[in-house]
Amino acid sequence: MASSRRIAGQFAWASSSRIGAALLQAVLLALAVRAVPPAEFGLLAAMLGITTLLQTIFDMGVQTYTTRERAARGDVGAIATALRFNGRTSLLLAAVAAAVIAGASWMIDPAFAFMLPLAVWVAAERTADVRLTIAFADGDVRGNAINLLSRRAFAIAIFLLLVALHVEALLSYAIAVAAAAVGSSLFARAYVRGRVTAPPDITYRELLRASWPYWLNSVATQARNLDSAITATFAGAVQAGYFSVASRLTSPLRILPTTLSSVLLPNAAKSSGSRRETLLLLRLAGLVWTLTTAIYLLIIVIAPWGVPLVLGADYTGSVLAVQIVVAGLPFAALISLLSSVLQGRGRKHFVATVATVSVVVCLVMVALGAALWGAEGAALALTLSFVGQAIAICAGFVKYVWNGAEEAK
Repeated sequence: MASSRRIAGQFAWASSSRIGAALLQAVLLALAVRAVPPAEFGLLAAMLGITTLLQTIFDMGVQTYTTRERAARGDVGAIATALRFNGRTSLLLAAVAAAVIAGASWMIDPAFAFMLPLAVWVAAERTADVRLTIAFADGDVRGNAINLLSRRAFAIAIFLLLVALHVEALLSYAIAVAAAAVGSSLFARAYVRGRVTAPPDITYRELLRASWPYWLNSVATQARNLDSAITATFAGAVQAGYFSVASRLTSPLRILPTTLSSVLLPNAAKSSGSRRETLLLLRLAGLVWTLTTAIYLLIIVIAPWGVPLVLGADYTGSVLAVQIVVAGLPFAALISLLSSVLQGRGRKHFVATVATVSVVVCLVMVALGAALWGAEGAALALTLSFVGQAIAICAGFVKYVWNGAEEAK
């Protein structure tokens, strides 16, 4: 495992780039919010959740599998197999996403037709992210940094240009993110070329047998993105728009813990499992968790003033939902940090099981909460699901990692 200084350096590079990318993403979403009424933004948020879930489903756990295998075993044939598999499934993903969006525009709302370029977005972005995980697992985070920042900045520039040309706002957003993702994919292909030299040496069936627990955890995590669609179904488009502000615009606030979790996973895979190395990982995780929790508390306090100022008076009704969701983010951060260590130490099945149970309970609670109390009820359900999952993950960490580390002390 890398030294604490090297891990901190990797985190500094990754976090600074992802914070910048998250801020740019928040700017793009804020621009979209101001360009469309709450009902249309609710539709966009719902489709973003659905297409993102499709993206995770078609990934089949390959991205996390590739990260861990590359960190633990280096340049092996399984990595080449994983990249080839990802290229084929990405094409299928684009076709399925296009069919889903077209079906929604026909059966639910014609406005969904403006979102068809999102099918290109999900496929191209998935290809880029999987390829660049090779460099990330090797400890080189610069490629990811350049890719993320360029992708977000390019999307904003295209969106502003299209809106200035009076292209419909939803279509402008979809074209902007799709074009940026295609550029990102081309960059990733060029950057990773030459880093994977071993020929494929496992079948797709063997790949899926090894990657499915990572896939199950990722699908369960992303399935929470269906919360906006469920809220729209049980509480209407306006309440879904309010809830989407809380659940989508606050997602960049999770960038620090999720970034550190991506750094912890390969380092946990390389570690011996000793108590000293476990403490090294926990020390940095605890520092980041404390910092982000302080930020979350500040946002809860300023939300009644900040939300209307940033998004406009039409979104005043989303303030309480924002506060409730942000109150659950410390628990979500804990889940990300400890789950990555558990996966790195080989406890992928436990993490997948907890995530699956948690998301099923979460979506049922969101439906009930939205039906009873609208956006606030859905937000409360989301936060309570984070609390429950965090408790289970902490218990698993103590059992499988902390107590196990005593034997390797």
